Amino acid sequence: MTKLSPSSTRDFLFDDRVPILIEENGRKGLKMSDGKIVIPPIYDTIEQLRSFTTSSYLYKVVKDGKYGMIDVEHDKVVKRLDVEYSSFHWLPNDDLLLCKNGKYGVWDWHIYVPCEYDEITFVEYEKKQKIGELEWDYQDNYLLLRKGNKYGLWSIDTKLLPPIYDEIAPPIDDWGIRVKKDGEWGYLDKNNNFTTDISEVPLKWENLNDVGGGISF
Repeated sequence: MTKLSPSSTRDFLFDDRVPILIEENGRKGLKMSDGKIVIPPIYDTIEQLRSFTTSSYLYKVVKDGKYGMIDVEHDKVVKRLDVEYSSFHWLPNDDLLLCKNGKYGVWDWHIYVPCEYDEITFVEYEKKQKIGELEWDYQDNYLLLRKGNKYGLWSIDTKLLPPIYDEIAPPIDDWGIRVKKDGEWGYLDKNNNFTTDISEVPLKWENLNDVGGGISF
């Protein structure tokens, strides 16, 4: 027997574009108000994560302890993530931290950090930008990626760097993220290669103040 959840029945009464949660033999799915099944009732749980428009809805689905993600737009379904992850966590920048077979990766409409790291830490620090007499503070961040005892990172500026460093630290001056390799601290040049020659490092910011801390998983 298929039944509607009370909350989904309310959605149906007010907006026929919202998928309706159905349940059959203890398993959950989704249907549209015209009766079309958009997600068959095969999941243990279905949880709406976000609504991007009045007709696009993102759902976390769980089956046999594994997580996946499905996007329902109108009555069409796009599988964003296969049901093969052991956990999901939202990072402070609204990207999704994934865990698969004990390894971590990151997703933002595509997996831009593969699930191959032992630990991923979201590191946030404060920048002080100055142009002429105008000065303001704002936050920047990067992802610290650990594999074994080596570290890599992902940032807007560097994109994905391999885990080849002993340590990585936030900026404390004008010269960007600091990296330690073979026991020596240095920086990344314009090609993201390790250097200790400060003349090879592109100057990007007026001043940076490390506020410390991070969120590890």
